[in-house]
Amino acid sequence: MGKALSIFIPTFVVVLIVNQMFYGFCFKSYCLSAAFPKVVVLSILVSFFIFFVSDSSNKE
Repeated sequence: MGKALSIFIPTFVVVLIVNQMFYGFCFKSYCLSAAFPKVVVLSILVSFFIFFVSDSSNKE
């Protein structure tokens, strides 16, 4: 669980910043609240990919 969170939190921050780059770096509360659901879903997908790729490379 700790490894998954250590992957998810930086991924969430990076995806949030990249997402907001496309909306003029709007970090106001209404911009972030609109972006939050999409960013969470994308972060989960990217985190699972990173987790399983790193896990499979450790087994080899």
